[in-house]
Amino acid sequence: MSLYQRFFTDMSATELEEAARIEVSKPSYQQVGGLACYPLESNYITSAEAKGALVENSVSCSIGFGKTLLDYPGVSTLKQKLSSMDINNFCFIDGLISKIDNRTKDGFDVGKITLASDQGDVWIYYKNESLLAWNPTTKKALAIAPDCINLLLSKKSDSFASGTPLSTADIKEGQSCTVWGTACSTKMRNPTIEALFQTDIQQILAAFPDDKIKIDGYTNLESLNN
Repeated sequence: MSLYQRFFTDMSATELEEAARIEVSKPSYQQVGGLACYPLESNYITSAEAKGALVENSVSCSIGFGKTLLDYPGVSTLKQKLSSMDINNFCFIDGLISKIDNRTKDGFDVGKITLASDQGDVWIYYKNESLLAWNPTTKKALAIAPDCINLLLSKKSDSFASGTPLSTADIKEGQSCTVWGTACSTKMRNPTIEALFQTDIQQILAAFPDDKIKIDGYTNLESLNN
């Protein structure tokens, strides 16, 4: 296989993504590409600017919670673990994926997952990642990105064991899942990041006009569920 390279410099994240999409769409790449970015410099990590931007201990927290997930101790233990890490969390539903609706909007793949239970349905809207959880009965949001929406298998499915976290690439109709909302770091709750997620959410909702969902902006997870 031949190796093709193209360098992009002095671009914003949005400009870089668009340029990369155009490049990778060329026949020579066969829709396959990689992206290399500069790592953070050590002098930035120790700077005052980084103090307000970097989420400290996030990697160690992820590893610690991952070890807990491997044993899948159940909902109550997972809630306790998250709370011990000062992560506010809410369990929205333990139900069955009854429908997955994938669509395309402005060249992007977006989708909607319907989870059903005896207590009602929950809709999850995603663009690669799950960005909006919605209760169609109360017509209210349960979680809005940058807060996190997590799908966890509650029963074994194919090669996936109970307790396996599912990405939107792994989901299938008929899977039993618990859906969690976990609060993002307060450092991510700033107008710039919130606006970026709102752009994606509005794009997703535009692909599902019949649902008639209107999100006017970000509301934190705690306010939506208390």
